[in-house]
Amino acid sequence: MRLVLAPILGLTLFITLPALAEEPPKKADPHAHAHGGPESPYTLKEVMQALALAEQQIQVGLLTNNRLMVAEGAKAIAHHPRPKGGIEPYVKKPHDKLAETIQEMDKRVHGSAVSMFKSAKTASMLELQKLNDEMIRGCIQCHDLFRD
Repeated sequence: MRLVLAPILGLTLFITLPALAEEPPKKADPHAHAHGGPESPYTLKEVMQALALAEQQIQVGLLTNNRLMVAEGAKAIAHHPRPKGGIEPYVKKPHDKLAETIQEMDKRVHGSAVSMFKSAKTASMLELQKLNDEMIRGCIQCHDLFRD
């Protein structure tokens, strides 16, 4: 089991740690994500792939009782960049309350990620798993509505 987890853990850390080391912008970005994430040059697909990698880091942390991995994965999700141009240009399915619905789901995902990050040192692993489950439900809800 260790031989299988070691390369996954190493690759996850190799990919995510440099991104986590970057300092946040000093000035408020007028195009910033609703919760402070800067708009980036990355497409929605690229941002979602980075979020998936951060979620994998949380899952490995939960499975191995590694609170640092849980905290770092949650931090990466809580502070993810806004896709280039926002999310609206990428959504192909028609939806009458697109902006409102996206904000509601993002708040659910973001709120869970922030709670997980803040409580990673002290909460039980079961509590952290419940926060992760809530966050993933927000992801799935959004994908069900908007993903092709």
